[in-house]
Amino acid sequence: MAIVNFNEENFFIGSNGKLIKYDQSNKTLPYFFGKINLDDFKNFVKILKKSKFDFNEISEIFYFPSGRWDIKNKNGVLFKLPKKNLLKNLNFANQIVNSHKLINTKMIDLRILNRVVTIND
Repeated sequence: MAIVNFNEENFFIGSNGKLIKYDQSNKTLPYFFGKINLDDFKNFVKILKKSKFDFNEISEIFYFPSGRWDIKNKNGVLFKLPKKNLLKNLNFANQIVNSHKLINTKMIDLRILNRVVTIND
């Protein structure tokens, strides 16, 4: 599901949360940043699979000690996600991506309830 650096070695993280030795055979997986918590990662993947957001469009996944997630798509747009209502916000992020109105947009912050904050070039 992703590539993570753990104890200065790269591993694949499976959807079951297991770490598998990295062999560079699949460079299309997103890279994971943050201190890994396998249970939180498994829960995030379950929610992501339920969402309409295309996992194949994710280039980077960021995990924060607070339990919050950010994702960056392959077009370089960073989505800052709130801790609560993750499924709803992933679906909303998908709507934004599919609207094709992201010209020069570098960051979309969905952490504030009923607000969308964007940063452009």
